[in-house]
Amino acid sequence: MRHVTAVSEISPVPVGTRLVHIGPAKTGTTALQGSLHSCRETLAKHGVEYAGKRRHSRTATTAITYERMPAGFRTDAPKQWARLARSIRTSRADRVILSSEILAGMSSSRAEQLVADLGGSVQIVLTTRPLANIVASRWQQQVQEGQTQAYTDWLHELFGTDRGSRGKPGFWQRFDLAGQIDRWGPIIGEENITFVVLDPKDRSMLLHSFEALLALPTGSLTPDSSLTNPSLDHRQIAALAAFNRAFVADGRDRTEFLHALRGKALEGLKVEPVQSPSVKIATPRWVAEAANDAASPWIAALRASDAQVIGDPEHLLVDPADFEEAPKAPTEIATAAAGELAYLMYVAGTKYGAKQALRAAKRRTEASLAAQPPTRRHPLRRAATKVIGLLPDAVATRVGPPRG
Repeated sequence: MRHVTAVSEISPVPVGTRLVHIGPAKTGTTALQGSLHSCRETLAKHGVEYAGKRRHSRTATTAITYERMPAGFRTDAPKQWARLARSIRTSRADRVILSSEILAGMSSSRAEQLVADLGGSVQIVLTTRPLANIVASRWQQQVQEGQTQAYTDWLHELFGTDRGSRGKPGFWQRFDLAGQIDRWGPIIGEENITFVVLDPKDRSMLLHSFEALLALPTGSLTPDSSLTNPSLDHRQIAALAAFNRAFVADGRDRTEFLHALRGKALEGLKVEPVQSPSVKIATPRWVAEAANDAASPWIAALRASDAQVIGDPEHLLVDPADFEEAPKAPTEIATAAAGELAYLMYVAGTKYGAKQALRAAKRRTEASLAAQPPTRRHPLRRAATKVIGLLPDAVATRVGPPRG
């Protein structure tokens, strides 16, 4: 392990490096991406390019992470990745950085493909926090993506009764630091992997570490003041999990859920809570102990590797005494919050229904055009058909097929 205890000791990655930050999630990824995106002009002045045009190239990085695209993503995702990889491969910047927590879930074969697609010199960087402080946020995120389990049930499946009975392999694929060394080491060399172990008492460490890695002057990366990533109240999330159970019990599938509710459908809940005081998701003490048990061999793997470690690996552990022994899960939700949640579900459902209706109308229009006799398809009709194909769904539906 090449141990760096202070940001001032960090050596920049060499000129020509493609620095790929792979998260994992809940380790400051949103804050980092927001800063990189909002400070693009400053980065460019110092020879650094933040890959992609958005804060997070979610669709493109999902395409390279998985052999088959998960439900809810656009069919042109592979093309988006090809464009993003080409822009990185052909960049004239001294250093290029790509950041996506989705990449933490890659298999070895997909990691090899990513390195091949990017070309040149590739280095990987991971940001890390104590596992015990991540699990609550991770459960909340999964509930927003359709998870049906209550927090306690989810935790018991995640940690199992011992290391051999742990569930949810996708979670461990992302957060097992020893596994990340085993995956990326043979591909790019362990010396090209960096772990940033965040200091819970130093909120500036995240951005300062990346400034140093990218040879940026201190202060070049500033927080994006417009960016917020608030959490939902435990009672709201518990109610949403109950909704998900009813949704699944009714035979609905995950694709429909994601189309209807993912994105901004739940943003209305992520404001000052209707209920006061807010109820945070409380992680029980046994989970803190289990998380420490999981992290201990990771720390040993970091120390035994040739990877660079910025910060103190012991910060991956927590004091179980800081956690409640047996916190109680919420069983009630305020009527105001329940009403707000029901209304947002209604709005999401009606928007989804309208989208489905528009798609169906466009299909009917296209079918009607295709059924017209060839003899009636004079030049004007052919031109009108092409125009309708270019119109948005709503306009195309109103216009309808041209009459002969």
